[in-house]
Amino acid sequence: MEKVNHKKVIIITFLKILLMVAIFFTINNWVHIKQSFSGEVPSLQVWLNHGFTTSNLILIVLLSFIFYMNTLKQHKELAEKCSDNTQM
Repeated sequence: MEKVNHKKVIIITFLKILLMVAIFFTINNWVHIKQSFSGEVPSLQVWLNHGFTTSNLILIVLLSFIFYMNTLKQHKELAEKCSDNTQM
């Protein structure tokens, strides 16, 4: 049985987390983004308070764990298929 490349799994999970954080930040700060188009840019503290709430951080941690386990499972299945094909 072939080994799973854990570095690749971690990198894929990290990229998914970055995308998720960008989406959450954009959705939670959409009002401020629209304001900044008209020239009224709020302070950085306002952006961060709305972007990273406790509920969002808990959701990010939980989804990160789910993403990691799902990616690890997929890579294990792929490694099994590759080892089955090489045994034939």
